[in-house]
Amino acid sequence: MKVNLILWEDILCRNFYPLSLTRPTFELRAGAFTFRERAMKYFPDAKMAAICRDEMRDITSDIKMDTSGSSLDKSLPTILI
Repeated sequence: MKVNLILWEDILCRNFYPLSLTRPTFELRAGAFTFRERAMKYFPDAKMAAICRDEMRDITSDIKMDTSGSSLDKSLPTILI
């Protein structure tokens, strides 16, 4: 299914302190995979973007995550996770 998939974090990322100090919450590992890796597995054809804290933008660019939304297709439905 082709969709836009936006992984986002809000102020509740503080609940994951101190792990959330060094990475976005969707990059935290739970078991063998990160949340981003699981999302990619379940939505392999999705155009993926991220909304995260400003201080995490460098990390998301290292993993090739779009934080501007420019890669999203406006004609597709969007799922926020």
